[in-house]
Amino acid sequence: MDTKLINSLRSLSVDMIYNRGLGDAGLTLSLAPTIYTVFTKHMHFVSTDPTWINRDRFILSTPGAAPLLYSILLYSGYNITLEDVKNYGSGKLSVYPELNPSIGIESTTGKNGEGLSLAVGVTLGSKYMQKLLGKELINFYTYTLVTDECISSPVAMESLEVAAKENLNNLIILYNSFETTVDGKKDTSSYTNKLKYLESLGYFVETVTNAEDYTLIDKAITRAKESGKPSIIEIKTMIAIGTSMQASPKGHEYVISENDLALVKEKMSITQVPYHISASSYNEFKNILEKNNTYYNEWVSTYNKIIEVNEEKKKIISLLEEDNFKMNIKNIKVGFDENMQEDLRETNNNLLNAISSMCPLMINIDLYNKNETKIEFDKDKTIYLGTKYLSGGMIANGMSLLNLKPVIETTLSNSSYMKSSLKMSSIIKKSVSYIFVNDTFIDTSNNKYTEVVNELSDLRSIPNLNVMRSADVNELVGSWDYIINKKIPSALIITKKYKGMLDNSSINEVSKGAYIIKKEKGRLGGVIVSTGNEVELSLRISDELENRGLFTRVVSMPSVNLYLKNEKEYKQELFPVGAKVVAIEMSSDNIWNKFVYSDKYLITLNDYVYSNREREVLETSGFDFDLLLEKIEKLLK
Repeated sequence: MDTKLINSLRSLSVDMIYNRGLGDAGLTLSLAPTIYTVFTKHMHFVSTDPTWINRDRFILSTPGAAPLLYSILLYSGYNITLEDVKNYGSGKLSVYPELNPSIGIESTTGKNGEGLSLAVGVTLGSKYMQKLLGKELINFYTYTLVTDECISSPVAMESLEVAAKENLNNLIILYNSFETTVDGKKDTSSYTNKLKYLESLGYFVETVTNAEDYTLIDKAITRAKESGKPSIIEIKTMIAIGTSMQASPKGHEYVISENDLALVKEKMSITQVPYHISASSYNEFKNILEKNNTYYNEWVSTYNKIIEVNEEKKKIISLLEEDNFKMNIKNIKVGFDENMQEDLRETNNNLLNAISSMCPLMINIDLYNKNETKIEFDKDKTIYLGTKYLSGGMIANGMSLLNLKPVIETTLSNSSYMKSSLKMSSIIKKSVSYIFVNDTFIDTSNNKYTEVVNELSDLRSIPNLNVMRSADVNELVGSWDYIINKKIPSALIITKKYKGMLDNSSINEVSKGAYIIKKEKGRLGGVIVSTGNEVELSLRISDELENRGLFTRVVSMPSVNLYLKNEKEYKQELFPVGAKVVAIEMSSDNIWNKFVYSDKYLITLNDYVYSNREREVLETSGFDFDLLLEKIEKLLK
């Protein structure tokens, strides 16, 4: 019967691929026994409560096998219909899986290796949840299906080290190992014995020599669970099994031909009728998965007993299940006053620790950066990843899939390493908070390669990413109030400069993206708009121009993307029609062209500057105060 059910999955999957002309039939045919074994022999889940907090998670790291995932989810009783399957690639079921827990899809699948990194993040998050709620309530496993391309990627190798360091003994990696790759024999493109390396890190490692024998896979997973270690099971797999491309490099990324489709179904003794779902197979799946209902009911009974006497755990579970955490940060008292002068990074550290003490879901991922942003409230709330910039953000994304609130920080120059993580955050739209410090080229001008010039522009170009750059402590509080109460990813940009409270800066106006921080005291001669560190510079220039009889308005714009969402009327309140506008920002962002008449009103960067003396840097780049003052006066007169 098991073989029949495996072939039912294969048949439905290749029908999707053939009829849509998209997908990887070679991969799908070969991985069917593995995914069948995991779902029917080991995973605990119930399709009637798809977001159950203690369900086992399955994350697909190899996107070509998406039709296979959809097939097993349909047979497992999730809300996927035959019509959905027929519309594969254009309806509910996209070509690559996209996050939708209601139908069993635990994560969006990105590039090779990113799914594995997400799985490490999910497992790391589960360990934190376990500390909050106890092993009786949180004890789920994370399974991830990978191939050679996944496990060879840099992001995966970094993540595998993290899993070993943190001893993630509930992580089971199913590594489908093909003798051939797209390039030919495996040794053509691979020179490392990754399994020996992982074994040296402390992994449980086992090899299944025949991927068609599901009983061997079953026993290997059982031994992995008993090992008490993070596990990787190599499953020797033949690509495009049963087709004319079997064991051939051409079997990779193979969109099956009509002849091979018929041949495969004939070998599997499956009807040639497209999209056939056997009633007997469907019922057999239902019978096999009945054991999960018993497990689930036992868990619910335990849960009810615990929450009856522990209101705090009940509250935390509700927050995790409903993702509805709200917090008023505006009234937090952490020693801020009008006379303060401190490194804004330190201010952020103090604020973050105050927020963390009231937010049980917040967890900090620390990348080496001398930033000293540490969540000190609880030692279990900080995870140290060293210089793992590629995987750090993706691991944070994995944690966010559990509705935790990860915070990850590094220097702004390192944001370029995190492009894929930032993109994933913007796609899954979960609450990941990126903190990027040392935000001006002055901070990094002794090395052109690490000098920040284009980074702000890059971040603002990412859809669904809220980018905020604070000018002082008030804007910092306003930014965190917005970030912590929204279910979207954010990038908070912070200067290393000493900052106090700027006159007329606002906490409440930050949510609008921009506001008037200094109003003109006479006839309006022009508007100066800036962000973050440069707001203080703009205020100084405006004050001096006022002494010379030229009255200017200063607009602070902590979030360009939030400002652009405002109605036309509010925008014109800040920037009156016909008013000259000068934009000042130490970046190369072209977004400021939206605000000015011509390039001559842009005071931004257009090249990298080298010097280890701040004065020289400012003069060379055109940001010296005296030079700016003269330039702006000429522009506005």
